[in-house]
Amino acid sequence: MAETEHLLNAREIDKALKRLNARMVYGEVAPVEIVVCGGAALIVSDLMDLEPTEVEVKAAVSWLLGRAVSPQFKATLRQVLDRIGHERIAGQI
Repeated sequence: MAETEHLLNAREIDKALKRLNARMVYGEVAPVEIVVCGGAALIVSDLMDLEPTEVEVKAAVSWLLGRAVSPQFKATLRQVLDRIGHERIAGQI
């Protein structure tokens, strides 16, 4: 069996979550929150593990801002920079 055959598609995931919801309602279980960690979150996690230098961060920010980006993107970038300890660079955006 190929590795990809084990993966669930969106329809199967939705069906599983609906079943879980029904069981939780039936069992009077308190609501829970599920956090989905997608590609962007993994990139930030990797970035934090790498502990980039200020020069590396400045180069990355310069490259990013050299493209057409939205104000929301800039705000998110500032938040990420604050989170990884580069508040000074965040303040320059």
